[in-house]
Amino acid sequence: MIDPSIATACGDGTLCSTDVGGQQVGRTVKNQLNLYADFHTQLSKGWGGYARADYIYRDKQPTCSANLQFIDDWRIVNARVGIANENWDIALWAKNLTDEGNVTSQIRQPRLNDF
Repeated sequence: MIDPSIATACGDGTLCSTDVGGQQVGRTVKNQLNLYADFHTQLSKGWGGYARADYIYRDKQPTCSANLQFIDDWRIVNARVGIANENWDIALWAKNLTDEGNVTSQIRQPRLNDF
């Protein structure tokens, strides 16, 4: 399989291409896991309480189909707690509780000598 997005210009005016057969497709992950726990309880007449926590894991992913550079695997934890009735929903929530600095995507920019 040839990936034209990583082909470079050869000295004779043609495109040199790279065979990427058998490689993982760029910007895809082999494994991803999403888990959550949800809890609800009755607090008083008309009011209920709830809590939810999410855990998301993504495996490392190649930035292109040549598999020469990878974005590291990452994980994130989110949470939400609150109280609610028929008319109101009051909640506290947090995204990325562990304050991880995750790279989620990367785009290859063409080199100036490609043409």
